Amino acid sequence: MAEGFTHQHIPAGCLLIDIDYELCTLTQIQPRQWYFLTRESDDLSTPLILPDKLQQVLLASPALIPFGLLWNHGWIQMAFAIHAISTGSHLLGRVRVYVLPHDVNRSTQSSRGELYRSMSSLLRQMEYSLECWQGTAVYAPQAQPHDNGPVIARRSNDCDGSLLALFNQVPSPDPHPEAASNPDLRWLMQCLLESQVPGLTTTLYPYQGRSAAKMLQREMEPGRVIDPRLRPALDQAGQAWYYDDVSGLVLREPRFYDEAQSGILAEEMGTGKTLICLALILSTKSEPSKPPEPLLAETHPRRGLGSLMDMAAAATNKHSVAWKQYFETCSAQLGYEFQNCTHALTRPENRALYKVRNALVEPRRSNRKVTIVPPKEVFLSHLTLIITPGNLVKQWQNEIKKHTTGLNVLVLVNQDTIPSVTELLFYDVILFSESRFERIQKERSNGEGCSRDIYCPLEYVRFKRCIIDEGHKLGNGSRSWKNDVMRVIERLEISARWVVTGTPSRGLYSVHSHELIEGNDLNKCGPLQDSDRVALKQEQEDLQRIGNLTAKYLKVRPWANIKNEVGDSVADWSVYVKRYNRKDCLINTLNSLLVRHQLTDAVETAEGFLEKKAIPISPEDEDLLKQAIEFGKKAATNSLKNVSNRFHSMPIYLQDFPGGRGKSWSLDNEETREGLVCTDAGLIHSLQKFLNPCLDAPTSLQFLINSGKLDQQGLAERSQALATASDTDNKTTSEATALAGNTLLGGDYHTTPKAKGLASSTPNNILEHLQTGAEPQDDVEIAEPLAKTRIISTVSAKLSYLVDSIIKYQDKEQILVFYDNDNVAFYLAGVLEIHLIYSRAGLSAERRAQYVTTFTDSPTFRVLLMDISQAAFGLDMRSASRIYFISPVLNPQVVAQAIGRARRISQQKPVSVETLVLRNSIEEVMIDRREHMTQAEHSRIKSVLDDGKIKEWIRNPKIYPMANAEEGLEQTALLSSPQFVFGKGFKRALDPDEGLITGSPGGNKTEVHDNVHAPTKLNRELKRTWSQDLNQATNNTTLNEVAVPERPIKRRARVAWVDQEV
Repeated sequence: MAEGFTHQHIPAGCLLIDIDYELCTLTQIQPRQWYFLTRESDDLSTPLILPDKLQQVLLASPALIPFGLLWNHGWIQMAFAIHAISTGSHLLGRVRVYVLPHDVNRSTQSSRGELYRSMSSLLRQMEYSLECWQGTAVYAPQAQPHDNGPVIARRSNDCDGSLLALFNQVPSPDPHPEAASNPDLRWLMQCLLESQVPGLTTTLYPYQGRSAAKMLQREMEPGRVIDPRLRPALDQAGQAWYYDDVSGLVLREPRFYDEAQSGILAEEMGTGKTLICLALILSTKSEPSKPPEPLLAETHPRRGLGSLMDMAAAATNKHSVAWKQYFETCSAQLGYEFQNCTHALTRPENRALYKVRNALVEPRRSNRKVTIVPPKEVFLSHLTLIITPGNLVKQWQNEIKKHTTGLNVLVLVNQDTIPSVTELLFYDVILFSESRFERIQKERSNGEGCSRDIYCPLEYVRFKRCIIDEGHKLGNGSRSWKNDVMRVIERLEISARWVVTGTPSRGLYSVHSHELIEGNDLNKCGPLQDSDRVALKQEQEDLQRIGNLTAKYLKVRPWANIKNEVGDSVADWSVYVKRYNRKDCLINTLNSLLVRHQLTDAVETAEGFLEKKAIPISPEDEDLLKQAIEFGKKAATNSLKNVSNRFHSMPIYLQDFPGGRGKSWSLDNEETREGLVCTDAGLIHSLQKFLNPCLDAPTSLQFLINSGKLDQQGLAERSQALATASDTDNKTTSEATALAGNTLLGGDYHTTPKAKGLASSTPNNILEHLQTGAEPQDDVEIAEPLAKTRIISTVSAKLSYLVDSIIKYQDKEQILVFYDNDNVAFYLAGVLEIHLIYSRAGLSAERRAQYVTTFTDSPTFRVLLMDISQAAFGLDMRSASRIYFISPVLNPQVVAQAIGRARRISQQKPVSVETLVLRNSIEEVMIDRREHMTQAEHSRIKSVLDDGKIKEWIRNPKIYPMANAEEGLEQTALLSSPQFVFGKGFKRALDPDEGLITGSPGGNKTEVHDNVHAPTKLNRELKRTWSQDLNQATNNTTLNEVAVPERPIKRRARVAWVDQEV
């Protein structure tokens, strides 16, 4: 009986409600039994009906009051059940909501506006989890219905990409001629794909043929698409339904629109968009235009009996038969001109036309005499209208002359007069300058307010298409604003409309930008920086321009709907896409309009080029191309590279993750064999913070693991990390993370920082003191799952080698590490315990003296990370006896000055110097050149590009094969001494400058500085540049395969990742 009561309804979702415990007891309803709320007209058996008293209480509750009108008008049915979960004196109840679709048995029409608004609110407030619907006590919340759309639709609302990223993710054209139902269309598409278009003298590139074929398919066989406002979903019974949570529309079956016969050709600049348009025009040169539905073509009535030839010509024109190509082929192959037939087909009385009557203009009554406004006669033609900026008219003429033959082109610029309709019909193309086209509207308005009714021959021709070059300007202004070009176009009869531009809006530029790896979601929560506000404003303006272009010129439904249309509603682009952030609407619209290729298709193009062997190339060039293609494929599919770029971080592998549940804390959302987890420094110190209360509490730790809270926290931290990485490129330089002395990191540049605090051992960022040979224990016993977690490798060969070396020597020696790139310093500081970081510039002499004194006299600080540019300041770092150069330095004087910081007359230990060099890289070339260059050459060369041999290597790089290692751990550099994540000092909260000696170096008094500024917290808000850290490294001058001269004894260091905070 209940099934019959709701068989026409959609079981959508639930509403949660608190109900008084005593009321439920008095009404004697059974827990977990569903009772329906009923009206007087409802026919339902008594056991299924909710008691009247309880029903009145429910309808008056805050949860159901907003939807009472929907229930009263029969738009929804509701069922109630209570559960055994107590909240004080109340019970938690659930209300099932059954929605009556608007296309099923819909008779209620009253209060439509208010009812639709209530339905929209209901759709956004319901809980759609199937477990909740079934009455399960514990369930995963689900704010939206189960998606029933394609993969693109399912991902659209979870996409964090900016408009620019979405623009560059539009699928490349992939036309299939065999799928076309029209045989003429199949043949024309095949001609474009094979570059066999009559009249085209230039061979199309494959991507150009695909783009032209896609445009032709949209024009001749556009198909039908589901209303982009509708979201496909599955109800609780697994049946499909569709809803629009903005307007409150619910449908059982989808609503379709005819796909637009228009679009945006948005291929990258310089890729031949003009040639693609010319190929499209030539492919349909003989195809006449057709009248719009439901109008029919006709001819002028004859005054007398016409000849058989004239009647046949009129019938041919009325049915839009492509007769031009037949006669041209006969003329070319057989030598027959068929001039009489051609003359008959082009005579004005045999031309096809259709009549357009303005339905909004009613006949006038004047002196009892009705004035009938005659309909406008519009002639079918073979014309394509091209509107281009004035400075590009000559370019279009040159391109037409260069690539085509046989096109009859009319060029109108400046003050040129528009020919009559009869003359216009003899042309194939009309090329207008934008200023001449705008002059049509200026002549009509004449600056006197109301427009004058001036005859324009263009208004009486049915154009096959209109192409506007650089037409992105049509999207400027508000939704209601129209420029002169738009006003003229609105009065013309056009079958297909195209915009040709590489940048559909001001912010959609350069698909080559490396910033497109991950788009920036500017709609996230949190305070906005100035750069964020600028980017957000730009994106909002771009969205408005795309919407204006879609609605005003391209006339894409439903965005072009008007209020006067019957049976449809107006779709406001600014409401759906901008206010409600409906990215599914945006993605569907972009995919249906844009014709452009993704850059990744270039690899397939290169492979096809080699396979066809159409152009002979040397074996050396062919081999280089194959190597580049293979290298590109490996780089594009390498998981370590992808996660590194995605999160702007350096991957690190953990072993024995707490509880064996590291998937949620991984960068790649995977947990590999033997419990290995690929993560990074930021996620690890977030893990430490979260597990800090459970360090010596095994029971609490096990609860976090078993309850799933550890996994949930990991997912949240990873999402935040990804959002931070996506937002990196919008941060200004002044907001970049700083190390000690406010040394800005993460960029390939140096800045002039202010003097600030010293990087120290705060508990959640970097290795704690790097003490070796001890178990990970402190004054408390660490819980067993935490005591086993170790860092076993990093993705950088240099970093792993440096970590092992510091661990090996830091107990007995102090160490200097020189870097020449801020990015390098950032990643080193993210993994190492760097106790002192010497700023490149901007520190006062007193502050520099404090740093030097602390490093020299304090036994706590063992490592100093120093910018190589600071090596010539005459510093006395005699306490250091090991020096590492992260990368080679070409100038030997700079190297000597750096080494001279430690090799002093007062030095008591041997000084060891190592330069880390990547094998088969430009670094190896620099080392070789430094050793063989003369003093004169060193004096002449100001940068590496001044040296001929280095410059030649850069011009002709070689791709070296990678080892056949499996992706993941085997492609990383293992640590000889794995580092424990949870160890000594983990729970300590140190002052950022603890241990800093603030007295003069030669003074009699020193003290620990207690009140200084701490450095900026290290995080991902930095740009990461890719380097070849996955390659092998060499030691001493050249490290051999990352192996140290003698494998060190394995030692266990107490590890704690610590924060550096301001």
